Amino acid sequence: MTAAQTLFAPTPPPPAPGAARAARRREALPLAGLLVAIVLANRFGVQIGGVQLQAALPLAAPVIVWGVWSGGLRLDPGRLAAFAGAAAVLTGCTIVSAGAISLPSLALVLVLYLVLTLVPAGEAWGGPALLSVFRTLMTALAAAGIAQYVLQFALPTSLLFSFQGLVPDAILREGTNTVIPIHYGADIVKSNGVVFSEPSAFSQHVALALLIELLFFGSVPRLVLYAVALVVAYSGTGMVMVAVFGPFAALAGRRVNVTAMVVLAIPAAVVLGALIDWTALLDRVDELGSTQSSGFARFLSPFWILRDFVIDRPIVFLTGAGPGSVEGFLADTWYESHDPTWAKLMIEYGAVGTAAFAVFYFYTTLSGVRSAILSLAAALQYAVLGGGFLSPSLVLTIWLLVIASQRAAPARDRHPPRRPGAEPRLGRTPIPTLFPTSDQGAGAAPPMRP
Repeated sequence: MTAAQTLFAPTPPPPAPGAARAARRREALPLAGLLVAIVLANRFGVQIGGVQLQAALPLAAPVIVWGVWSGGLRLDPGRLAAFAGAAAVLTGCTIVSAGAISLPSLALVLVLYLVLTLVPAGEAWGGPALLSVFRTLMTALAAAGIAQYVLQFALPTSLLFSFQGLVPDAILREGTNTVIPIHYGADIVKSNGVVFSEPSAFSQHVALALLIELLFFGSVPRLVLYAVALVVAYSGTGMVMVAVFGPFAALAGRRVNVTAMVVLAIPAAVVLGALIDWTALLDRVDELGSTQSSGFARFLSPFWILRDFVIDRPIVFLTGAGPGSVEGFLADTWYESHDPTWAKLMIEYGAVGTAAFAVFYFYTTLSGVRSAILSLAAALQYAVLGGGFLSPSLVLTIWLLVIASQRAAPARDRHPPRRPGAEPRLGRTPIPTLFPTSDQGAGAAPPMRP
């Protein structure tokens, strides 16, 4: 083509909105596939050197390496600086810790949390399509979990709730309990969503999907489906997430047709009334009074552990007893005990390490994100409701939903001139804000559409 032909050639029409959405989905395919694989592999692990790792870590490693090598993912300078600071403090606490230490535990922390420093580069990878993928996946798994609960009245529970006998035991995650009766001695089993390691994990993922629906999509039938799935899971953790953040999500999303939701909820409640043991569900509230209950273990036992083993030992309180030490403390308790993330950090790295890690975590998950409500709900799940500190599955899911789902703007848009006609200032990255303005990268993404 000659120069004249190039000069007078007609401008090609812009792509249709549907084509643009399809292109964005294709760009997000590597991370979307990883998100699906991580959720579906929730029950599986791999043996490496006599130690079992969740399958999420080896699944994610090649995708992340490829993303960085191909330029689809990049290290964010601010997040990387926060990670370096936290890593230095945790390493220092380990060196001066008062107890025996597990270097593999510290190594896993340093490797796993480096992922929170990665963001999509330019217009490639990531983006809000990840939320749509998670929404579709959890719709299918919520329906599967409800069907699983109903079918147990006609089929043996061993066929519905456990993979034992169907796959080799060596690839099933250790320390999980997939088959849990709704109460001691009951024949009815809590739904685990077919693929999740425990009913609580199913409940928490459904709660995230429900909050995403409220914030970005607003489909009433899907909200009812998620609500029913929460009930058949008989787990209070997902309900706590919805109770705390659901009202804020509904107000922020402004998409919920309350009348339609009530109309659909009435027949759902009638059907559930015949299938659900509401007494067993309500009895979960009374678990805090029993030292042998899961509710006590999850919410109160960490304070008892700190009282019994940490508070009266100044060095342990400040710098911790060392990575991996929490297992010994749990074995020495006479009550049912559990180590949520915040308690594990306090016990193993002390108040100093916990403070440094908290700064890193909240900086990476609240800086320039699409929704602070979603970030804080994921933080509640991560820090309080489960033992997620060394859980690759949970950490990677949070990264994909909270950080990688943000579509980064081109570099020129992220560094606007300081005055009209001035050249962009290179080499400086503005500090991301919690509520970015329209000219910032995180806020420049188009609004989510159902």
